[in-house]
Amino acid sequence: MESQIVNHHPIKVGLIGLGRAGYGMHLVEILKTEGRFDIVSVCDIDPERQGIFEEKLGHQVRFYNDAAQMVKDPEIELVSVATPTNFHVDHAILGLRAGKSVLIEKPIATCFAEAMTLAEVARQCPGKLFLRHNRRFAPEIHHLQ
Repeated sequence: MESQIVNHHPIKVGLIGLGRAGYGMHLVEILKTEGRFDIVSVCDIDPERQGIFEEKLGHQVRFYNDAAQMVKDPEIELVSVATPTNFHVDHAILGLRAGKSVLIEKPIATCFAEAMTLAEVARQCPGKLFLRHNRRFAPEIHHLQ
């Protein structure tokens, strides 16, 4: 059977955290997806980072300094969490409870109990929880496998 490629609209992403992981990894990876994803909203405590993202993306994005407000944006389908580790669980839960799917940066939590809380919330919410492990496809990891 021949595989068919279906043209869907890009998945609309809200990115929380515009620092090293947000700018240096999440943004770079999204730009490589050939239009499969589109960052429409960003959230950070530093408003100057908005312009840096808009320049890289080539279009305007809505800026939030409060993740709880950003996840309410009805256009967002996927929340990408690239904040410091101690905020990962809280930000992922905000996204899940807002009905969004969530991509969370590693490590997913700071302890086992937090990870179990996140797993339970994910089971209760309609969105999907995806975990990002940026080293997974590195040549040295493949060599070890």
